Amino acid sequence: IMLMMMTILLSGCGQVQTVTNDFDPDPSTSSDSDSSDLSVAVHVTDFFSTGILSVVSNLQDLDDLNVQTNILDPLPHTDALLRAFDGLLYIVNRLGRDSIQVVDPEQNFENISEFSTGQGSNPHDILALSSQKAYVTLYEPESQTTAEEILIVNPSNGATLGMIDLTPIIDDDGDQQVRPERMIQVGDEVWVLIQDLSSAFIADTNGKIAVIN
Repeated sequence: IMLMMMTILLSGCGQVQTVTNDFDPDPSTSSDSDSSDLSVAVHVTDFFSTGILSVVSNLQDLDDLNVQTNILDPLPHTDALLRAFDGLLYIVNRLGRDSIQVVDPEQNFENISEFSTGQGSNPHDILALSSQKAYVTLYEPESQTTAEEILIVNPSNGATLGMIDLTPIIDDDGDQQVRPERMIQVGDEVWVLIQDLSSAFIADTNGKIAVIN
């Protein structure tokens, strides 16, 4: 099974800096796969009662799509997003569930693990560098004893490998809330989108990009 979705694919490691970069990523991709081999994973939610993971296949015939619903147990959170790395599907369950689910499409979309990112931490993205290392952005790390914004984990078992503090690159406006969002790999670097919002989630300064190398 080849898993396809609308997503940003990610990767990264260590020191943090702010830079101006004229890098122009090439959005073009190539694939030799027939569309009949592709499946699209879709997260559906009403943001209140439940989240549902569905898979759409037989994409070569839009009049005869194969749709499987409620394929995952346990169900994903009502507020979640999907990421795919090296054949595995990662579900980022945001505030209220605060966890990462790891799903194997080759095992009939079995939920092979789920690990917590810390109660109230509100994870917003994951970037799997390998089967043994991943970055997770924590949108509300102030709920944790160690309030740092990038959680480094072993995605195979959820073990914490470290943290990265992003507060040195944001405005010293008293709030010091980074509010990190999405990540993307650019060469050997990881670029992290920083909202730099106030404690009341108000945009009172410019957003930023943190570069981890």
